[in-house]
Amino acid sequence: MQRIPARDLKAALAILACAAGLASCESAGQQCYTPINISVQNSFFLSWPDSLKEPDGVVNGDTVYIYIPVTELEDTALASPQLKVIGEDSVYLSVLAGARSLRCLLNPAKDSIRYSFGVNSEVDTLAFTDTITYYYTPSVHFISNSCGYTYYYELTGVKSTYHEIDSIAIANRAVTQDLNTSHVRIIFKRQ
Repeated sequence: MQRIPARDLKAALAILACAAGLASCESAGQQCYTPINISVQNSFFLSWPDSLKEPDGVVNGDTVYIYIPVTELEDTALASPQLKVIGEDSVYLSVLAGARSLRCLLNPAKDSIRYSFGVNSEVDTLAFTDTITYYYTPSVHFISNSCGYTYYYELTGVKSTYHEIDSIAIANRAVTQDLNTSHVRIIFKRQ
């Protein structure tokens, strides 16, 4: 039996250690490419002469409205819309000029959340003209092993003040990972 020289053994151990080090840098599992922050898509429209809201019941003493299907709504772009959550951490959501929609997050630990809404934050960053309250039921949803869990929501109602907003209605109650679905239609008064 032939003996291996110490320097050859050290070289072999160094190569083995480098290989083990490189192998440990590889990803432990698949990456998550699925949206896990689920949000409500609000779309903006101009009102027609007759309002498109229909009472759907009462939540916490306030009338809740539902969407009445119509074939023609004129979508509109807002100068610089902005939402600010009320009663939670101060989170602002704003979009670029000419936005036709705006997404907002829901709190899975509650069954409602309230936002102040500004039509044009470029004019005055504190000029929030309306409030919007979303009522919902959260449910845990498993996405995958690499992504884990998230929350889906069932919108049960929506209400607002009516300074700039003419009416507000639920277009799709199921709030899921689908980024192409509009959930709430905010219909503004014609000026």
